[in-house]
Amino acid sequence: MRKTKALSALLAAVMCLSGCGAKTETIQTTEKTTTKQEISAETETQEITTTESGIEIVEPDAKYFEYNYDTALEGIVITGYIGQARAIRIPRTIEGNPVKSFKISEDSIITDVVIPDCFNVIDENAFSGCDNLKSVFIPNSITSIGYCAFERCKNLTGVTIPDSVTNIGYGAFWGCENIKDINIPDSVASIGESAFSDCYGLTEITIPNSVSSIGERAFEDCKNLVRINIPDSVARIGDAAFMHCESLTEITIPNNVISIGELTFSSCYSLKEITIPNGVTSIGYEAFSYCKNLTKITIPDSVESIGERAFLSCESLLEITMPNSITSIGEYVFSDCINLEEITISNSLSRISNYTFNNCYNLKKITIPDGVKSIGNYVFYNCESITEIDIPDSVTTIGSSPFIGCYSLTEVTIPDSVTNTGFIIEYDYAAIIYKGNKYNDSNSGEFYALMGW
Repeated sequence: MRKTKALSALLAAVMCLSGCGAKTETIQTTEKTTTKQEISAETETQEITTTESGIEIVEPDAKYFEYNYDTALEGIVITGYIGQARAIRIPRTIEGNPVKSFKISEDSIITDVVIPDCFNVIDENAFSGCDNLKSVFIPNSITSIGYCAFERCKNLTGVTIPDSVTNIGYGAFWGCENIKDINIPDSVASIGESAFSDCYGLTEITIPNSVSSIGERAFEDCKNLVRINIPDSVARIGDAAFMHCESLTEITIPNNVISIGELTFSSCYSLKEITIPNGVTSIGYEAFSYCKNLTKITIPDSVESIGERAFLSCESLLEITMPNSITSIGEYVFSDCINLEEITISNSLSRISNYTFNNCYNLKKITIPDGVKSIGNYVFYNCESITEIDIPDSVTTIGSSPFIGCYSLTEVTIPDSVTNTGFIIEYDYAAIIYKGNKYNDSNSGEFYALMGW
């Protein structure tokens, strides 16, 4: 560290006047509003330090900050910076009062910042929208990175998070498009909602064993994230945590997770295979929707429910086995799985919901187990390759038009147990529908319902 020349006597006198006498009363009610024009010709720095990377960091004089005194905090709150130096250190004190909080305005020219070790928290929105910020030094005194602290710092390329940090808050690095790598120390217990959303440059990340929770949308839209290691310490993965991670090729879901939330892996286009650990009891709404290259998924017998659209548009999925532990599935669960050829349905299922196999063009055969009591509307809509459907005697209700678009289906037998069916086929379908010893041939051109036969 080297000292600059002493400030001029006049400047020292001005600082003395502003820092003495009725200091407390003045700064409780007055915010500094010095303009850039007023300071442009004056010496800005008190002290210069050179970092290991060769960046000269200056500590600007108080007049280059906008600030006020907060009586609750009993110290200074910095609300902006109007100096010309681009690499600065946040001051510890202003006018003899400790700096308790700081926020750098969005239009700041600052490129590099050193935070001194007198701070314990990086407050919410501290550097939000600072487009010019490239690097920041976070000291070991920091325990929490607050709400949207570095949100939309589009030129921030890397951050070293010290092992004093226990919490990474909501949107902390949201929209930091050029961060390529980031370390998460093993002191961190939770990763907040949207903490790393839209970090397009991030390619790989390791989550330490200390983390127990990953918040909703934590890594959403990390389009170039190829792999992520999630330890067994993680018990909760929030909704949409990895949604639109288009380059993610592999991921291991830890054994302690009991639920896969809504949209968790939706639109992970490069994901090819995934194993759901034994212990997971539910798969949420659109959990794996639009994973268009997913060819294999293993569902354990701990799973009891699968939410709506869970596997919607998994275009490469060829087969899937539903364990007998599953008691309910939502609508459109396998809709638009255009290459699905074979599926085994859980014996514990009592209802096949609306549009379950909608547009499964290559599904050839399906066996409906004896426990099923209800088949919903349009369940097999546009299953063009299906040639045979066995409907068990346990079924009592069949919904509207379940076989529309089943061009290869030549015969369906409806058991006598069915008391309410709705419309079964349309006039241009060649299937023969049997109920007991009666049948109707759709070639007659009528629009058939089995009610009242």
